[in-house]
Amino acid sequence: MRRGGQAGEAAPHDATGDHRPVLREAYAHYRRSLSDRPDGRGELWTTERARKESFATVLATFWYRQRYGLLDIGVGLSATMTTFRWDLSSHAVIITVEDPNRALTALSGTFYYESCGRRCCAGRCSRAATSTG
Repeated sequence: MRRGGQAGEAAPHDATGDHRPVLREAYAHYRRSLSDRPDGRGELWTTERARKESFATVLATFWYRQRYGLLDIGVGLSATMTTFRWDLSSHAVIITVEDPNRALTALSGTFYYESCGRRCCAGRCSRAATSTG
């Protein structure tokens, strides 16, 4: 599956020209705005936690890539922060949010599916994982 997002404006860069610290802080701020209490793991959302979570996602993606050789998995990063997630395969795109009970599915061949595929192929959305099956 191809996972990614495209919403909002591109993040400003820090003094070194790197947008990642700004994105991590934006994401941590967003998560803290949902609740100022520790989550189920007893942790608060900080910029450092957002960095570790991002790294863990990329690491897990490559673990699955090595473990399951039939999967076609790719990783990409984006200069935008979004609360939506797009999982794109050759059969469908599934759009999710933080609430695991809410999702939207568009099957291949539909306008929305084709639009998402063109955006990802053009490099305008981030891709955290890709699978053709």
